[in-house]
Amino acid sequence: MEKLIKKLKENDYRVFKIVEREQIEIVDADDFNQAQEGYRFNPLKNEPIDDWNTLVGEKYYVIGFDKDLGDPIIADAGTEGFPIYSMMHDDWESLEKIANSFDEFINNLKSIENIINTPNQDRSTIRKFVRKLDKENNTNDFYKLICSAILEKWGFYYKDFKAYKTQQSK
Repeated sequence: MEKLIKKLKENDYRVFKIVEREQIEIVDADDFNQAQEGYRFNPLKNEPIDDWNTLVGEKYYVIGFDKDLGDPIIADAGTEGFPIYSMMHDDWESLEKIANSFDEFINNLKSIENIINTPNQDRSTIRKFVRKLDKENNTNDFYKLICSAILEKWGFYYKDFKAYKTQQSK
């Protein structure tokens, strides 16, 4: 766990955004213990949550959150490189690996952010890129889903994305 906290201290990338809307936040090392509340630790009873160790894993720690749904981003502190997982906050059996390491996860987010913020970028290029990431990382569309606000017609920024890109290019 100490190595994971050290990794969080070294990390200077905190918030992944799509069109100014926060999507994923990586916790600061100072907030590490607080991030475990409701997952590894029950602050109301002041005791560990046994189901976490049974259903998720003893060496798995929350290191971030999907800001829209509150789903945790989790690191395996027992494996070199700290593989990264996601799960639905109310379904601990939904744990899914989304990157082979902490560094790979951060680089994936930065790459998506860069491609989205490239002036005059079209959705098909973004869609191809996130599909490639999902395939490479063998996810169940994790990266596509975090970009759904601009990629899907029902997304919050689908209609506004073209206007946003036009403003960016001016």
